[in-house]
Amino acid sequence: MLGVVVVGIGIAGRVRIRDLLNPLPNSAVEKLKLMGFVSRRTLGNIEQLKQITLEEALQSDEIQAAIISLENQFHEEYVRKFLDAGKHVCVEFPLALSLAAAYELWDLADLKVMFPMLNSRKCGPPAIDGRERMIASCFCFNVNCDFGRLSIFSTLIAKPTRTRMGADNPGQNFRKILHVEHIELLSAEYKHLKQQVSGKELMEGSLHFTGGPLDRQRTGFLTFSGIARLSWLVDLFGELNFKSATLEELKKQQYWKLTTHLHTKNSRPLIWIEERGPGLKRKKCINFQFKSDTVDHIPAVPNSPVGLFMQDLSLFAQKLAGQTPTEPSEKNRIMYCLGLADEIRVFCEQIPPN
Repeated sequence: MLGVVVVGIGIAGRVRIRDLLNPLPNSAVEKLKLMGFVSRRTLGNIEQLKQITLEEALQSDEIQAAIISLENQFHEEYVRKFLDAGKHVCVEFPLALSLAAAYELWDLADLKVMFPMLNSRKCGPPAIDGRERMIASCFCFNVNCDFGRLSIFSTLIAKPTRTRMGADNPGQNFRKILHVEHIELLSAEYKHLKQQVSGKELMEGSLHFTGGPLDRQRTGFLTFSGIARLSWLVDLFGELNFKSATLEELKKQQYWKLTTHLHTKNSRPLIWIEERGPGLKRKKCINFQFKSDTVDHIPAVPNSPVGLFMQDLSLFAQKLAGQTPTEPSEKNRIMYCLGLADEIRVFCEQIPPN
């Protein structure tokens, strides 16, 4: 069994607890054991589950993985803490609120650390303190950000300050799993939409999302809070080139509208709109005009009997069990979308909002 802690007890965090306590039969999730939860609030016990402190979770030898369900602004900080402690991590999108920070986290996850060989009673790496970590003394990377061709080259020369290894305990290399949740790509409506547009030649298109107001300090810029929609566009149409963007902002009214103009690899225009404000219902409107036909609504299809968070948890558990690797294309898509989101943010911050 692999010990897991849930960090953050909002709606998503409580769903994670529910799914961990009620795993799918005969799935990799059954190999995960929920050891407790971490919250900045004092909540006591939930579902007879013990609340533990962040430091207890980081230092515990019984916890090998963390599921982070916090506001966007805390993702980078908590992912870094758990990776530093030698834990596997599952985190909600976005991974971080800047591309540079996301690269640092992936490199931290990819850094191989020496741990003692595990006996049959334990699964995963034991917690280690700062003195026992492998310290990277030399680090560099080079990035080519074209989607599908993005590559990260890391040179890591590590020196152990002190380890638990010895003649009778030779140790092993261990690479941490970093899994970024993207349930928007798992929904039945999206899978059906992808089937509808697959193989068609796009002429032009738009995706307009509306929703209630956000706390921008917690969620980040609109391209990061809306990265689920950007992931749709990239997954459907491949490489996208950013052309321009306009931001309408009424802070006192808590209203924002970001209109982004993108081009596909074949120079076909795509418009992505994120609109947030009081009274706006959560809704996605699409209009994709193809050479053969037009897709102007998201198909209404029955939901999967397995919830989206459970589907994602199963993917994480399979990675932990070594059944499913993190494919380069998955990582590339995540980083490509973050790169676009960052590029749009920088552009908008240089131009006063309308």
